[in-house]
Amino acid sequence: MVNDVGRHMRPSRGTSTVNVPHDLHALARAAVRLVRRKTGRPYSLMQFTQEAFAAQLRVIAETYNDGRAIEPDAEPLEPGKAV
Repeated sequence: MVNDVGRHMRPSRGTSTVNVPHDLHALARAAVRLVRRKTGRPYSLMQFTQEAFAAQLRVIAETYNDGRAIEPDAEPLEPGKAV
């Protein structure tokens, strides 16, 4: 499968990929391991990511959308620039 700018894409499986700086990814991994170690319970990077997205969506909804839930938008964003 190839997207509209000619890059190869994986078929959709109900999840997506995002690019984050390596240092931020390393901090997230450390946080996941910390939760596992301190609680003794299973905790995954996927769970961390979902919780982080949900928390930020709540902040943005409250700050910029008058507290209303944000509706899904399936339209791809333009390519971003590396931070």
